[in-house]
Amino acid sequence: MRRRWAGLRQKDLARICNVSVNTLSAIERDAPGVKIETLNRVLSPFGSEVGIRRKPPDPPPWAP
Repeated sequence: MRRRWAGLRQKDLARICNVSVNTLSAIERDAPGVKIETLNRVLSPFGSEVGIRRKPPDPPPWAP
């Protein structure tokens, strides 16, 4: 994770991002149930974010 590359300890990044160390640890372990907003709080100091975008609709099966 970029945290290690940046030389930050979990407790330092957790404080910067205003999340608990347990939450940050869960993200690093790919634990389920983490909200997108929380992920973005952790990614923000690194200039990154996650999101959901709508995929274009599939063409109907009869279309060429």
